[in-house]
Amino acid sequence: MRALLRNAHVVGLSLILAACGGGQVAVHAGEAQELLLGATAELQAVVEKDGAWSFTWTLEERPPGATAEVQAHGAAATLTPSAAGVYGLSVRASDGTSEGVGHVQLTFLPNQAPTADAGADQVVGVGERVELDGRGSSDPDGQTLTFSWSIVERPEESTASLNDPASRTPNFVADVPGRWVLELSVHDGGFTITDRLTVLTNRAPVALPGPDLSGEVGQELVLDGSGSFDPDDDVLQFTWTLLSAPLGSTAVLMGADRPQAGFTPDVAGSYLLDLSVSDGRLVANARINVQGLPTGGVMGSVVFVSPNGNDDNPGTEALPLATIAAALEKVGTVEQLYRIQLSAGAWNEPFGHLVSDLTVELVGPESGEARLVGAANLFRLSGTSRMTFTRLSLESGGTAIIGSGSNTYVGLNQVRCASRICVESGRFLGFTGGTVTVRDSMLVGTGEAPGLTLSLGQLTATNVDISGHTTGISIVESPLILRDSQLYENGTGVSILSNAAQATVLIQNTGFSSNEVGISATAAQQIRVVGSGFDSGGTGVAITGGAISLENVQMSQMQIGVEMGGIVNTGEVVTVRGASFSGIAGPAFMVKHSKGVLDLGDASLPGNNALSSSMGVGVWDQRPEGATGLITMSHTTVNGQPIAAGTYTGPLKTGPLLIANTGNRIYAY
Repeated sequence: MRALLRNAHVVGLSLILAACGGGQVAVHAGEAQELLLGATAELQAVVEKDGAWSFTWTLEERPPGATAEVQAHGAAATLTPSAAGVYGLSVRASDGTSEGVGHVQLTFLPNQAPTADAGADQVVGVGERVELDGRGSSDPDGQTLTFSWSIVERPEESTASLNDPASRTPNFVADVPGRWVLELSVHDGGFTITDRLTVLTNRAPVALPGPDLSGEVGQELVLDGSGSFDPDDDVLQFTWTLLSAPLGSTAVLMGADRPQAGFTPDVAGSYLLDLSVSDGRLVANARINVQGLPTGGVMGSVVFVSPNGNDDNPGTEALPLATIAAALEKVGTVEQLYRIQLSAGAWNEPFGHLVSDLTVELVGPESGEARLVGAANLFRLSGTSRMTFTRLSLESGGTAIIGSGSNTYVGLNQVRCASRICVESGRFLGFTGGTVTVRDSMLVGTGEAPGLTLSLGQLTATNVDISGHTTGISIVESPLILRDSQLYENGTGVSILSNAAQATVLIQNTGFSSNEVGISATAAQQIRVVGSGFDSGGTGVAITGGAISLENVQMSQMQIGVEMGGIVNTGEVVTVRGASFSGIAGPAFMVKHSKGVLDLGDASLPGNNALSSSMGVGVWDQRPEGATGLITMSHTTVNGQPIAAGTYTGPLKTGPLLIANTGNRIYAY
């Protein structure tokens, strides 16, 4: 049986060197061998006598038309021929007094190169596991193939690795946005052939359908989703869908495939619409409610409630009910949409009202105040309940409103909520959070719990003041849109935990003042903070793992601007553009642990950042010596002095930037 060797082969010489006055000298290197074409034969001559031997290798025999050259390095030589057949080589050894010539024969067997197929290029989401497939590779001779995968290009901040590089089907996690190039090498025992594929990440778009709308029957309304965007600047495709409508409605959408669509309610009642935006790969959805009003703008099916009413009354404006409980019972027994209209006054009735599979508007008076006061929970929504609170004051010693299902909707509009927790959705085991929308409202806490808390749901807040809470807004694996708001005197303004790749967080034109921490993010991706300000607090942004982008952000009078890293090496990525930090008592940026990546700009995307710190520290790097994390910067100044553009790992000193030998610390003076 012929012995087939792998890519690198040692092929022996067994020869006797004829002495020229120096006696006979033996050289031994093993037996002649057979190899597959494409392999490289490695030759090694060994002389049994000590001495300063020199060697000369010569290719004396080859198949007709074949090309091959001996690559010699003293006693060692290699041969990689172009064609199958027999090759004869000789080696001459000499020490100046003795010399001899020996011969060896190599047989290269016919062999065709295999085909390497790394699979098609892929586009995946950030954090998604990328499955590679080299099973399309083949060998025309039926030789057994060995596989070797490698990552030859990756985003600078990525720490991804292949789980099994020798497998036909390894995988890795696309841990950060960017571009990967992977190479597959297949080897048939002779030839090694490679193929490459490219993997690009794609982040989900953000669907912003605008605020809830209301209009009279027959009045055309404009649904405006033009604020939707894609973080990768991909072109978006829009789809509006009417999900539910009042009984008897035949209303349709006009221009449902455009950012702005037309909709005309034809029956008084509530319409639920969905906006879907797609970048061609990922889809994001968001919903709004459209209220169809009868001609004249007043709902015909209104239940009136007044502290001076009576629950035996029919609930008309002249004969109102006395309690909200009685109004909810009436809404649940009549097959129509109801608005519960409250007069000015206070309600201290036993709350904890369960609202199941109902759509209800609870509305306060145009003038005066309607106060709902309870020791614990006021309302609990389940099933497909949709409840909107307008012009009300909610006061609760516990949680004012609880949503306990993925199909629930809670809307606050012109509401003052002075409660331990204002809205908590997705709190029960087995339930996920629904949709919560808060507009033009004020949330005042008791310093004991979060103001708005949501798990596996969707939260939109616009023009909201939140103060006095341990955490103003707390979200877990949920999208968040926060705009034109103020969060002040909280423990933490916004807490974001482990949002999925499609759960985008956008915080825009929002102020954070006198909070211990403005924004806290843990293992959360796709966080954008745009045009917002932080002042008079502890830490502006604290991030552990995940990624956050700060764009045109202002920070002043803080203890620390941005703190990267918690108690473990979690690889957070912070990108900063157009930021202004002034009067920071400590460092503008503190980078902890070994995997942090701080991007203050590069040659193609300058940062245009201005950092000013009372202690003269722009960036304080606390990573251990030799850490792999990077700090890149361009067009950035510290206390008015420019920092040279580049990527810094230390230790070095250049201009106002110093990375000390101990701990890789970076001080900017």
